[in-house]
Amino acid sequence: MEIGFIGLGNMGRGMAANLLKAGHHVSVYNRCAAKAEALLQQGATTARTIAEACGGAVVFTMLADHQAVENVTFGDGGIVASLKRGATHVSSSTISVAMSQRLAAAHAEAGQQYAAAPVFGRPEAASAAKLFVIVDRLQYVDILTSTLFAAPAYQTYGGLIARREFEPAGFAATLGLKDIRLVLAATEQLHVPLPVAGLLRDRLLTLLATGGWQLDWSAVATHADREAGNASTSASDHSA
Repeated sequence: MEIGFIGLGNMGRGMAANLLKAGHHVSVYNRCAAKAEALLQQGATTARTIAEACGGAVVFTMLADHQAVENVTFGDGGIVASLKRGATHVSSSTISVAMSQRLAAAHAEAGQQYAAAPVFGRPEAASAAKLFVIVDRLQYVDILTSTLFAAPAYQTYGGLIARREFEPAGFAATLGLKDIRLVLAATEQLHVPLPVAGLLRDRLLTLLATGGWQLDWSAVATHADREAGNASTSASDHSA
């Protein structure tokens, strides 16, 4: 496949190198051309401009920030103006939701595809082809609970929250409230502040007040949806 790659920083160099190892034809562009030298020795070709990097079926961007993505994407000679109809821009940079939505809309209007594919991992992971690309919420939980948070509590409750499986309750919200009250009573006696415990107590009280008596205590996670105005995800709407 003909692929363009824009942004050859610590992460981008490793990602582009792995595309070459996979047998793709990769055209690379970076403001500082010297960063492309090692990739050229591995078989990459130089794109003198952003437009030249956009001649294939896919162009990747792996850039430092929101502004850098905006600079290479919009305007004369940018990605939107240069990419063929039906071709895809894959953005692996960490950018704002608003910018990602703007990119999706601009590419759609131009008859192009846009994929938001931010990655997790350090430069050594990029070089070893071990970066994680986040897709849907179940895969997100699977990645987190098999790496950073590889503990039964995270795996169990993360899965319940992602699948919205709050019934039948493995540990009822009423019992969760009871336990957190016991913790807070002990910390008050010992003069040990636990501000997050107080917040959890209030979250559990709200869950009960909104009809969540029969739900698992992990249903406290539905408050974020409710407060964001997503009425369809209220606690009383969730069942297995």
